[in-house]
Amino acid sequence: MLIEVYYDLVCPWCYIGMHTLREALARRPVRRPILRWQPYLLHPELPREGADRDAYLEARLGGRPRAQQNARAAEAAAAEVGLGLALDRITRLPSTVDAHRLIDWADRHGLATALVFRLMEDYFQHRRDISEAAVLLEAVAELGLDRTAAATVLAGTEGQGHLRAAEAAAAQLRLRAVPAFVFNRRYALSGAQDTVSFFPLLDLAESRAMTDPIRIEAFGF
Repeated sequence: MLIEVYYDLVCPWCYIGMHTLREALARRPVRRPILRWQPYLLHPELPREGADRDAYLEARLGGRPRAQQNARAAEAAAAEVGLGLALDRITRLPSTVDAHRLIDWADRHGLATALVFRLMEDYFQHRRDISEAAVLLEAVAELGLDRTAAATVLAGTEGQGHLRAAEAAAAQLRLRAVPAFVFNRRYALSGAQDTVSFFPLLDLAESRAMTDPIRIEAFGF
């Protein structure tokens, strides 16, 4: 089964959704689940050095009360699935362009899933700036990937094509928010759903053979 996940690394709802999807797959095993990460830049206009998180979100959402309301809603949803979030302790909103490019590179080594979760933990739990090369290179090295090769990726433009292709695919699907989960390119579910919400689509997609020949990665939780 192919599961394509449209996400951004700094989206708390994506962070929640990844964990509930993992739980759903643990409780509803399917044959050869396969994951494909599709980057969706929530803040494509951010400079590469990022921005002050509170100031940026308050300006984008129309003031501090609305930004705080959104943060409290995400924290409550995270608590329901056993995740602790303290969004007011995160001071920077980083650009995720380089992180997504590095995940695309890690995909070739079968470690995209591990890197996605590692970087989300770095950002949401340890409040690290995942736009910094040092943070990214530390993450790949601890997963056993070649640090020098990863540095070469960051210094170039590798992975930009995947970002553009994912953007085009999201536009074709008319996605306006993430996370979004697409099963076998036939069935979709959007939002940070609870675990049981995945079951019907997992069952439905499991009943149909996957014939898509694209390059994919084994789901390695």
